[in-house]
This record gives sequence, C-alpha cells and structure tokens, in this order.
Amino acid sequence: LLVLSGFLVDCILLIIRIILNNVYLGNYLRSNYVLFFFFFFKQKTAYEMLRSLVGSEMCIRDRYQRRVRGLGVGFKMAMTDSQARARVDHIEKQIMSKAKEDCDVIQDEADKLADDEKRRMVEAGVETVQREFNRRGKLVAASDKIESSKTKSAARLEVLGAQEGLMQQALDTASVQLKDIHASDIYPGLVEHLLLQAMRKLDEERMVVQCLQRDQQVVTAAASAAKKRFEAERAGKSVTLALDHDFLPVDEELDVPCLGGIALWSEDRHICCRNTLNVRLKFAAECKMPELKVLLFGREGAAPAADHNVMDLLH
Repeated sequence: LLVLSGFLVDCILLIIRIILNNVYLGNYLRSNYVLFFFFFFKQKTAYEMLRSLVGSEMCIRDRYQRRVRGLGVGFKMAMTDSQARARVDHIEKQIMSKAKEDCDVIQDEADKLADDEKRRMVEAGVETVQREFNRRGKLVAASDKIESSKTKSAARLEVLGAQEGLMQQALDTASVQLKDIHASDIYPGLVEHLLLQAMRKLDEERMVVQCLQRDQQVVTAAASAAKKRFEAERAGKSVTLALDHDFLPVDEELDVPCLGGIALWSEDRHICCRNTLNVRLKFAAECKMPELKVLLFGREGAAPAADHNVMDLLH
C-alpha cells in the first residue's frame, strides 16, 4: 500500500507539472489548483492508516519531498510575476487586436448600412422633388396653355371683330353703289326678276305689289312683263296683279334708306314676300359669306370694288 501510494503521488505530481508548463492558466490556477489536486489525490499516510506507523509516515513524507525536488517543481510557481504579467499583456494585446478587428468589421458594416440609408433617403428625396417638380411643371404648362388660349381667343375675337367691321364696310359700300341703281338701265330688268321671284314664292291668283313712289312707273312696266311670264309658266292660268298705292317707306330701317325693289302681298294682306334690294343684299352677304371672306381676307387681301361683282351677288 505504501509503495502504491507513492507511485500514485508521483503520477499526480507529474500531471500537475505538465499542466503548469504547457497550459496558460495564470497565477490563480497555479496557486490554488495545485493544492487542490495535491490534497484531493494525496494518499493516506501511515499515521492515518495506523498510529503505530508514525515513523513510516515520516519516511513516506521525506521520500515524497525528495521525489518532488527531483522533478524540480515542489510547491513553487513555474512562472514569475513579470513573466505572468508579460503573458497577460500578450493575451490582452491579442484580445484587443481581435476586438479592434471586430470593431472595424462592425464599423464597416455600420458605415455600409449608413451609406445605404443615406442613398435611400437621397433617392426618396430626389423622387419626391422630381414628382413635385413634374406636378408644378404640369400646373405651369396648364396655366401657360390657358393663358395662351385666352390670348388666342382674345386675338381671334379681335380679328373676328375686325373682319365683321370690314364686312360691314363692304356692305355699306355695296349699299352706296346700289343707292343710285334706280337711275340705271339695268334697274327695270332687275325689278322684273325680283317681282317674278316673289310671285313664284306666293303662287296666288290675286296679288298686290308695293314699291317706292319713285319706282311706280318702272314697277308698273315690270309687273306686266312678269305677269305674262308667270302665266306662261302656269300653263295660261290667269293671275291678277295690282299696284298698291300705299308705297314702301323711304327708310328700310332706322337710318337705313330703302334702295329699291318690291314687296308682294297676298290679296288679304296675310302673306308678304319682301324682295327689296336691302333684303337681297343681306341675303347675298349671308349666302356668299365664305367667298366674301376669301375675297376680303385672302392671301392677296383684295376687296371687291367693281360694279359687276355687286350685281353678280344680287342675282
């Protein structure tokens, strides 16, 4: 038993030395765990096993101390304080280096995330600004279009007003030219055509002709010729055409003189076909408005001034 106990103690001490020399456990491990291992695995002494073996106990203890001194360990630490401090500093540097590397990695990731967030915010801001810019651009464009449309409308109205004024001037010029037509040689034929046209419109057996007092003789002669032509058109059926001595007023309208022509009434005075030169001039202006505008406002801008143009419109 004593030999076995000594062998076990030697094995335990050898294991402790290997641990202390090859594993960095620090001063605390060396100062406390050595005693823990030693006293935990320490074999019973001879005195503890049997009190009569007190001398043997001393021999075992001395042999144990000699074996430990022979191994060069004893109960002294394998590293000094300076060496332990240097080792701790080295470990601290390694830990700090590793921590710095981790911090750098974390910082890089944080910078990347921050850059991504900044980029996202910038893109969102740019998109918002662009959308607002487009919205305001559309509003400005719409406002410009409205303003341009108003300007064009105003200009168009001004042009139309000017054209209307020119058209009225043209009508006034034609009226001036027709004012003295009753003294021309074409006036009796013109009155005959006007009277025949009115008779065709009324198509009555008894009709009454009304004219200006100055045109009484011309209308009487024209009525006889128109009556013959109308009866010929109706296969010889006779009609009665009388001259009304209640003559047409000198003014067709307020401050507008009657230029000539006739007004044909039914016998009961319920129907009237007014075919004066004033009415024919307005009718010709309305029917020939596109052609008149081309003549007045075309590329050349020529206005009708010849007498035959006015007469063509009357016919």
